[in-house]
Amino acid sequence: MSNSEYTIDLLDLSKAILQKWKPILAIAFVAAIIGFAVTSKTYESTSLIVVNGRGTTSQTVTSLQGNSTFFGTDTSVEQNYYSDDESASLSMGPSLVALCKVILTSEDVLRPIIDELNLGVTCDQLANAIDITAASDTKIMQITVTDADPATAQAICQRLTDMTSDSMAKVTDMITSTEVLSAARMPEKAVSGSRAKNALLGALLGAVLCAGVIVLRYLLVPCVRTEEDVTGTLGLKLLSTIPTASVKEAAQHV
Repeated sequence: MSNSEYTIDLLDLSKAILQKWKPILAIAFVAAIIGFAVTSKTYESTSLIVVNGRGTTSQTVTSLQGNSTFFGTDTSVEQNYYSDDESASLSMGPSLVALCKVILTSEDVLRPIIDELNLGVTCDQLANAIDITAASDTKIMQITVTDADPATAQAICQRLTDMTSDSMAKVTDMITSTEVLSAARMPEKAVSGSRAKNALLGALLGAVLCAGVIVLRYLLVPCVRTEEDVTGTLGLKLLSTIPTASVKEAAQHV
């Protein structure tokens, strides 16, 4: 074997890792505690609302702009003509829900909620926590609010639900009425942020990183470990070896 060749003894490497099991275990334990501590849970509160509208062949929103207030007299909606056919109303369900989403996530609606509940967030941050969709492409609107505090999630969701049921029909002629199917409920379980899972992942990551450091030290720090290292790497002749023994074994031979 030439001096340029380098052989890794996997058995010796495994022994080097196992000999450091105490530091590996300690670091894994610390990483598990960190993973458990930094985990933040999030909760969701959901309400369901039926949005009833009129069928229409054409519609144009003319003044949802400037500093107008959605629930004031400055908002107007221009319609060409309507049809009260139920099938047309049902087919327009997703469009009506999309209109409600634009209105309910506007600054004019979110700012009073932020001030009333003392949320301490911006309108954009609150809007990102609100998800408004049409349930299975029907005229049933689902409002979902996500927050780290279950009570806050419920309060925001219920406030949006009340605004929809009380005032949405006044905002646009496309919506004739709304009906609350399910009010916002207090979430009992978190939807994300499992502390047990994150603690386990932290422990695994800590153990892997510690083992990686041991492997790097094994490969990069020069050390004579075996007879082959003496004869092959150093190019010296081995004259003799001294056997190793534990303290217990050495005491038995005294």
